[in-house]
Amino acid sequence: MVTKSWFRNLWTTSKKSDSQAHKSQIAVLAFEAASLITKLLHLWQSLTDKQVARLRDEITNSAGIKKLVSKNDDYIGRLICTEMMENLSHMARDVSRLSKKCNDPLLRSFEQAYSDLIKNDADTYRWQFSWKKWSIKSRKWSVLWPLTRMETLADLEQMLRRMKGSDNLDSITLVEYEKKVTWKKHEVKHLKENSLWSQTYDYTILLLTRTVFTVFGRIEHVFGINQVADLGVRESKNKS
Repeated sequence: MVTKSWFRNLWTTSKKSDSQAHKSQIAVLAFEAASLITKLLHLWQSLTDKQVARLRDEITNSAGIKKLVSKNDDYIGRLICTEMMENLSHMARDVSRLSKKCNDPLLRSFEQAYSDLIKNDADTYRWQFSWKKWSIKSRKWSVLWPLTRMETLADLEQMLRRMKGSDNLDSITLVEYEKKVTWKKHEVKHLKENSLWSQTYDYTILLLTRTVFTVFGRIEHVFGINQVADLGVRESKNKS
């Protein structure tokens, strides 16, 4: 399932959307979307071959873990898998909530599609990216999330307001700081024009959807299909 081309079907679920949906930008929801994609990327990073090897080494050689948790490495592995799946499912619920506002009916069905994925290992809409392409593309996705620079601009503007209200500041320092704020504003404006901020709502949710499915595939690969399937069945029973 994870070997399929990751970009081949990128627009499949959006071709049927009407023109109004394509004009609808993610706008202020870019903050929430950026927060979600950042969390998903962090979860993915913890599942790389290097990180998994380091984790296994820690489990094998840590006397503290064996004393406080368990001497059974498989049991510890199940605990870690459970925690990761819980984190992923929590993020999937946020994506599901956002997907309800999509114009594309397939994206609106994300909740059911994710349920089918964790219970039956069924990627109905072929949303899962191939790992190789995902690894390459995910490194380039940072340009879509200008949150850090936007937060920096907000801090700079707040500081400028304080400086203007101070009687103990020379005019040269104030002018230089105003130039810095102006430059930062231009930078943020450029980033917003070429970032997630200017993307359509459906396109942004599609990125989140496919990221969730890809991270699930990685968890499944690292911990085993059967173990993840058991967790999926358990989660399904808890919901019912």
